[in-house]
Amino acid sequence: KNLNEVKSFNNIFRCYIFLDDLFEIFLQSIDSEEYGIYNCGTEAFSYYDRIKFLCDKLNLDTKYLISEKGNVSPIIQDLNREKIFKKFNISFR
Repeated sequence: KNLNEVKSFNNIFRCYIFLDDLFEIFLQSIDSEEYGIYNCGTEAFSYYDRIKFLCDKLNLDTKYLISEKGNVSPIIQDLNREKIFKKFNISFR
């Protein structure tokens, strides 16, 4: 937004969730008899791809978004969302 270069890792993958989606899950779980622990979030996206997605959603120019490699472990942290999909009518953006 300020025309500053933003560097983001294209090889490190995480799962994300909008607070509105988390709030909706919370409300559904309160009214449910389906107790337990649930993994919540999108499929794994790279930091770069998620920031690009958010920029597109907010109509921000991505020409200052720079893709680069990161060096962390683990590279991919994905969640098994099968349980929440079975128990609740949930989708993640």
